[in-house]
Amino acid sequence: MQEPHHVTKVSKATQWKPGVSGNPAGKPIGTRHAFSQGFIRDFALVWQEEGLEAVRKVARKSPESFVAIAAKVCPADVRVSIEPSAGGLSPEDWILVQQVVQAVKAALPDAAERNPTEVFQFVLGALRQADAKTINGE
Repeated sequence: MQEPHHVTKVSKATQWKPGVSGNPAGKPIGTRHAFSQGFIRDFALVWQEEGLEAVRKVARKSPESFVAIAAKVCPADVRVSIEPSAGGLSPEDWILVQQVVQAVKAALPDAAERNPTEVFQFVLGALRQADAKTINGE
């Protein structure tokens, strides 16, 4: 039977069986831990000495690094929600304004090149026409 093309064929049996470690005792105790603890201790010392001034210096000299550090320090579950707002409009009114702008662009494709007063008069005329009552010739 031919094996699928995405399976890599191993020329010899692997040294360790699945689920069996080649180093059952693990790494020597304290190797990574000692480094980490020393780094954290040194970092805390620098923070104690430099503190807020160090943060301000990074923010001034390297804003990209400042933002990257802030992103790494913030908990992963922090979410930012940005809602568009203009002139105190509610989100519903903001959506309505966006729909009106889309309708104006559809009706007047060159609206961006026109005088704003002309576009406004067009919109007012369309609204008045939509609101006008039809009078039957009776």
